[in-house]
Amino acid sequence: MGSGTFFSASFVAACGKTGRSKFVKRPSNSITQEEKAFWVMFHKRSLRNARVFHVEGVSCDHCKHAIEEALSEIEGVDKVNVDVKRKDVRVVGSVSQEKVYKVLIETGYPPEWNS
Repeated sequence: MGSGTFFSASFVAACGKTGRSKFVKRPSNSITQEEKAFWVMFHKRSLRNARVFHVEGVSCDHCKHAIEEALSEIEGVDKVNVDVKRKDVRVVGSVSQEKVYKVLIETGYPPEWNS
């Protein structure tokens, strides 16, 4: 697969990992085994590098944006998502768990320690 390879919406839907089922249509054309293997590997890698932290202090959009901004600046963080209702912070990337804890505490949102 070259860098210019295009993956259709039907291909992504066939892998079932987009979370955007309302956007994806599934035409009758099939995907190649190589494409499917790529997306399965991609999804497994992103799950392996995802960490979820429970932060009781998250209560509004201000909290959400402050946490997302602070964590996004760390080297090794690819993506940050804060769920205000669940009070969860999801961090994807190669950053260590200890570094995320430290930054959350410095930002004023100490997470619960999960062992």
